[in-house]
Amino acid sequence: MSSTTVVSAIGPTTIDPCTNGSDTTKPDIEWRFVVLKKGHSVLYTLPLKSGQTGATIMQLLKKEYEATKPAAHWFYDHLQLEDAVISQSCIGDPEAQDYPRKVIIESSTPRVDLTKAFHDLSLLHGTDFIRLHEQFSVGVGPRSISHQCHAILIKKATSKYMVIGAVTAAILFSIIFGIVTGLLVKDAKIGLTTSAGIVGIFAFIQASLCGAGSLRSNRPL
Repeated sequence: MSSTTVVSAIGPTTIDPCTNGSDTTKPDIEWRFVVLKKGHSVLYTLPLKSGQTGATIMQLLKKEYEATKPAAHWFYDHLQLEDAVISQSCIGDPEAQDYPRKVIIESSTPRVDLTKAFHDLSLLHGTDFIRLHEQFSVGVGPRSISHQCHAILIKKATSKYMVIGAVTAAILFSIIFGIVTGLLVKDAKIGLTTSAGIVGIFAFIQASLCGAGSLRSNRPL
């Protein structure tokens, strides 16, 4: 889908492909962001003002994200931000303001810079943040960024350190429980079998939880 150029009294203006050609000139700026809720990709908007610093924008984004009341899971320990491409089939009339709504995410790219800035506002300086990330803006842009509709995807993730810690704790617990069982029944084989069985159960539970979380995060909706 190609962008459209409108010639006005102040010169040519490129229309955001996400607006379907509608004129949505507004005094304020809105960014799109997506939250994964119950296996669905839900699109929200973040009201902004020109000249706001990156730190202010990230602080507002964090506040709006928390307002969506995302589900809490113990096996997720941090948030990750990505640049998501939303299917054009999901984009309606921006003037309708029908947010939040479910959308289809065609693809997403991890943004390490945005993720770090989201967790540490002191990394951001200056007032050029909106221009540098204007692909997330709703409505008319000063120039064509791409022929795709972009949004910030906020998703939960599990760090490798948490996985290693959980596996280590499960193994230690299994060994101790197996030793105690072997001593009680005075049979080393039963103790070893018990330890192996507990390790297998822990591994199955952990794999199931991580697999379910991965399916929810990557489910196309």
